[in-house]
Amino acid sequence: MFGNPLTFGFAPGDNEFMGDQVRGFGFLHDGHMDTVYRFHHAASFSESFTGAGNGGLPDGPAGDVMRRQLETFVMAFPTNLAPIVGQQITLTASSPATVASRVQLLRERADAGECDLVAKTELLDVEVGFVYVGSGRFQSDRRALPPIPDAALQLLAPRAGRPVTYTCVPVGSGQRIGVDRDGDGSWDGDERDAHRDPSDPTSTP
Repeated sequence: MFGNPLTFGFAPGDNEFMGDQVRGFGFLHDGHMDTVYRFHHAASFSESFTGAGNGGLPDGPAGDVMRRQLETFVMAFPTNLAPIVGQQITLTASSPATVASRVQLLRERADAGECDLVAKTELLDVEVGFVYVGSGRFQSDRRALPPIPDAALQLLAPRAGRPVTYTCVPVGSGQRIGVDRDGDGSWDGDERDAHRDPSDPTSTP
Protein backbone atom coordinates (compact mmCIF):
# COMPACT_ATOMS: atom_id res chain seq x y z
CA MET A 1 0.00 0.00 0.00
CA PHE A 2 1.03 3.63 -0.02
CA GLY A 3 1.48 4.91 3.53
CA ASN A 4 -0.98 6.30 6.07
CA PRO A 5 -1.53 9.78 7.46
CA LEU A 6 -1.94 10.32 11.19
CA THR A 7 -5.02 8.39 12.31
CA PHE A 8 -7.10 8.80 15.45
CA GLY A 9 -6.38 5.99 17.91
CA PHE A 10 -2.92 5.25 16.49
CA ALA A 11 0.35 6.58 17.85
CA PRO A 12 2.28 8.78 15.38
CA GLY A 13 5.30 7.46 13.53
CA ASP A 14 6.15 6.02 10.11
CA ASN A 15 3.42 8.11 8.48
CA GLU A 16 5.31 9.30 5.43
CA PHE A 17 4.26 8.49 1.88
CA MET A 18 5.89 5.18 0.93
CA GLY A 19 5.96 5.62 -2.85
CA ASP A 20 4.10 3.82 -5.61
CA GLN A 21 3.67 0.15 -4.80
CA VAL A 22 1.45 -2.72 -5.82
CA ARG A 23 -1.38 -2.70 -3.32
CA GLY A 24 -2.37 -5.69 -1.25
CA PHE A 25 -4.87 -6.31 1.51
CA GLY A 26 -4.57 -3.97 4.49
CA PHE A 27 -5.30 -4.61 8.13
CA LEU A 28 -8.29 -3.89 10.38
CA HIS A 29 -11.91 -4.60 9.52
CA ASP A 30 -11.88 -2.26 6.52
CA GLY A 31 -8.30 -2.88 5.39
CA HIS A 32 -7.24 0.76 5.69
CA MET A 33 -4.12 0.19 7.84
CA ASP A 34 -1.26 -0.41 5.45
CA THR A 35 1.45 -2.20 7.47
CA VAL A 36 1.66 -4.58 10.42
CA TYR A 37 4.09 -2.16 12.05
CA ARG A 38 1.61 0.71 11.89
CA PHE A 39 -1.23 -1.62 12.98
CA HIS A 40 0.68 -2.22 16.21
CA HIS A 41 0.68 1.52 16.85
CA ALA A 42 -3.01 1.23 17.80
CA ALA A 43 -3.72 2.54 21.28
CA SER A 44 -5.06 -0.87 22.32
CA PHE A 45 -1.53 -2.32 22.03
CA SER A 46 0.01 0.41 24.21
CA GLU A 47 0.84 0.24 27.91
CA SER A 48 -0.93 3.59 28.15
CA PHE A 49 -4.14 1.67 27.40
CA THR A 50 -3.49 -1.74 29.01
CA GLY A 51 -1.57 -0.50 32.03
CA ALA A 52 2.03 -1.34 32.87
CA GLY A 53 2.72 -5.07 33.20
CA ASN A 54 -0.40 -6.13 31.33
CA GLY A 55 1.22 -7.03 28.02
CA GLY A 56 1.08 -3.65 26.32
CA LEU A 57 3.93 -2.17 24.30
CA PRO A 58 5.93 0.61 25.94
CA ASP A 59 5.85 4.06 24.43
CA GLY A 60 8.92 5.48 22.72
CA PRO A 61 11.88 3.77 21.00
CA ALA A 62 11.70 0.59 23.12
CA GLY A 63 8.12 0.02 21.98
CA ASP A 64 9.05 0.62 18.34
CA VAL A 65 11.72 -2.09 18.57
CA MET A 66 9.07 -4.51 19.86
CA ARG A 67 6.68 -3.45 17.10
CA ARG A 68 9.30 -4.29 14.48
CA GLN A 69 9.86 -7.66 16.18
CA LEU A 70 6.12 -8.33 16.17
CA GLU A 71 5.95 -7.36 12.51
CA THR A 72 8.72 -9.83 11.65
CA PHE A 73 7.03 -12.57 13.67
CA VAL A 74 3.59 -12.04 12.13
CA MET A 75 4.97 -11.92 8.59
CA ALA A 76 6.83 -15.21 9.14
CA PHE A 77 3.62 -17.23 9.38
CA PRO A 78 3.20 -19.46 6.29
CA THR A 79 0.03 -18.83 4.33
CA ASN A 80 0.41 -21.36 1.50
CA LEU A 81 -0.62 -18.51 -0.83
CA ALA A 82 1.30 -17.51 -3.93
CA PRO A 83 2.90 -14.04 -3.82
CA ILE A 84 0.41 -12.79 -6.42
CA VAL A 85 -2.52 -13.22 -4.00
CA GLY A 86 -3.64 -9.83 -2.77
CA GLN A 87 -2.08 -7.87 -5.59
CA GLN A 88 -4.44 -5.33 -7.08
CA ILE A 89 -4.32 -2.74 -9.84
CA THR A 90 -6.84 -0.20 -11.13
CA LEU A 91 -7.04 0.66 -14.81
CA THR A 92 -8.23 4.19 -15.57
CA ALA A 93 -8.43 6.34 -18.67
CA SER A 94 -5.08 7.92 -17.75
CA SER A 95 -3.26 4.76 -16.68
CA PRO A 96 0.24 4.21 -18.11
CA ALA A 97 1.01 1.14 -20.18
CA THR A 98 2.54 -0.53 -17.13
CA VAL A 99 -0.94 -1.00 -15.69
CA ALA A 100 -2.02 -3.11 -18.66
CA SER A 101 1.11 -5.23 -18.28
CA ARG A 102 0.29 -5.74 -14.59
CA VAL A 103 -3.23 -6.86 -15.52
CA GLN A 104 -1.69 -9.34 -17.94
CA LEU A 105 0.54 -10.65 -15.14
CA LEU A 106 -2.50 -11.17 -12.89
CA ARG A 107 -4.22 -13.11 -15.68
CA GLU A 108 -1.12 -15.24 -16.28
CA ARG A 109 -0.87 -16.17 -12.60
CA ALA A 110 -4.59 -17.00 -12.54
CA ASP A 111 -4.10 -19.21 -15.61
CA ALA A 112 -1.26 -20.91 -13.73
CA GLY A 113 -3.65 -21.71 -10.87
CA GLU A 114 -1.95 -19.46 -8.31
CA CYS A 115 -5.03 -17.31 -7.66
CA ASP A 116 -8.54 -16.49 -8.74
CA LEU A 117 -8.88 -13.15 -10.52
CA VAL A 118 -11.80 -10.78 -10.10
CA ALA A 119 -12.59 -7.37 -11.55
CA LYS A 120 -14.91 -4.63 -10.33
CA THR A 121 -16.25 -1.57 -12.14
CA GLU A 122 -19.42 0.50 -12.43
CA LEU A 123 -21.93 0.75 -15.24
CA LEU A 124 -24.78 3.25 -15.03
CA ASP A 125 -23.69 3.96 -11.43
CA VAL A 126 -24.18 0.32 -10.44
CA GLU A 127 -21.31 -1.88 -9.28
CA VAL A 128 -20.59 -4.76 -11.63
CA GLY A 129 -18.38 -7.70 -10.74
CA PHE A 130 -16.51 -10.15 -12.94
CA VAL A 131 -14.67 -13.39 -12.31
CA TYR A 132 -11.94 -14.67 -14.61
CA VAL A 133 -12.86 -17.97 -16.28
CA GLY A 134 -9.65 -18.52 -18.25
CA SER A 135 -8.54 -18.02 -21.84
CA GLY A 136 -8.53 -14.25 -21.36
CA ARG A 137 -12.28 -14.09 -20.62
CA PHE A 138 -14.33 -12.75 -17.71
CA GLN A 139 -17.83 -13.77 -16.63
CA SER A 140 -20.04 -10.95 -15.35
CA ASP A 141 -22.31 -11.18 -12.31
CA ARG A 142 -25.28 -11.89 -14.57
CA ARG A 143 -25.28 -15.60 -15.35
CA ALA A 144 -27.13 -15.33 -18.66
CA LEU A 145 -24.53 -13.06 -20.22
CA PRO A 146 -21.66 -14.77 -22.03
CA PRO A 147 -18.08 -14.22 -20.87
CA ILE A 148 -16.32 -11.24 -22.44
CA PRO A 149 -12.66 -10.85 -23.46
CA ASP A 150 -10.47 -8.92 -21.07
CA ALA A 151 -9.74 -6.50 -23.93
CA ALA A 152 -13.43 -5.51 -23.92
CA LEU A 153 -13.42 -5.11 -20.14
CA GLN A 154 -10.35 -2.89 -20.34
CA LEU A 155 -12.08 -0.61 -22.86
CA LEU A 156 -14.47 0.54 -20.13
CA ALA A 157 -11.72 2.72 -18.65
CA PRO A 158 -10.75 4.86 -21.68
CA ARG A 159 -14.07 4.78 -23.56
CA ALA A 160 -16.68 4.82 -20.79
CA GLY A 161 -14.57 6.57 -18.16
CA ARG A 162 -15.12 3.69 -15.74
CA PRO A 163 -12.08 2.50 -13.77
CA VAL A 164 -11.69 -1.28 -13.60
CA THR A 165 -10.01 -2.74 -10.53
CA TYR A 166 -8.43 -6.19 -10.81
CA THR A 167 -7.58 -8.26 -7.73
CA CYS A 168 -5.93 -11.66 -7.35
CA VAL A 169 -7.73 -13.47 -4.54
CA PRO A 170 -7.16 -16.89 -2.93
CA VAL A 171 -8.02 -19.88 -5.10
CA GLY A 172 -11.64 -20.86 -4.56
CA SER A 173 -12.82 -17.41 -3.46
CA GLY A 174 -13.15 -15.75 -6.87
CA GLN A 175 -16.84 -16.49 -7.40
CA ARG A 176 -17.82 -15.16 -3.98
CA ILE A 177 -15.66 -12.03 -4.17
CA GLY A 178 -16.33 -11.35 -7.83
CA VAL A 179 -19.94 -12.24 -8.57
CA ASP A 180 -21.74 -13.77 -5.55
CA ARG A 181 -20.77 -11.84 -2.44
CA ASP A 182 -23.21 -13.56 -0.07
CA GLY A 183 -22.48 -17.04 -1.44
CA ASP A 184 -26.15 -17.94 -1.88
CA GLY A 185 -25.76 -19.18 -5.45
CA SER A 186 -27.68 -16.25 -6.93
CA TRP A 187 -25.24 -13.88 -8.59
CA ASP A 188 -25.10 -10.24 -7.60
CA GLY A 189 -26.27 -8.71 -10.87
CA ASP A 190 -29.20 -11.11 -11.09
CA GLU A 191 -30.17 -10.23 -7.52
CA ARG A 192 -29.99 -6.50 -8.23
CA ASP A 193 -32.12 -6.95 -11.35
CA ALA A 194 -34.72 -8.72 -9.21
CA HIS A 195 -34.55 -5.96 -6.57
CA ARG A 196 -32.96 -8.29 -4.04
CA ASP A 197 -29.97 -7.65 -1.76
CA PRO A 198 -26.72 -9.23 -3.08
CA SER A 199 -25.19 -9.04 0.42
CA ASP A 200 -28.04 -10.93 2.12
CA PRO A 201 -28.11 -14.72 1.62
CA THR A 202 -31.79 -14.83 2.61
CA SER A 203 -32.72 -12.36 -0.14
CA THR A 204 -32.78 -14.21 -3.44
CA PRO A 205 -34.72 -13.90 -6.73
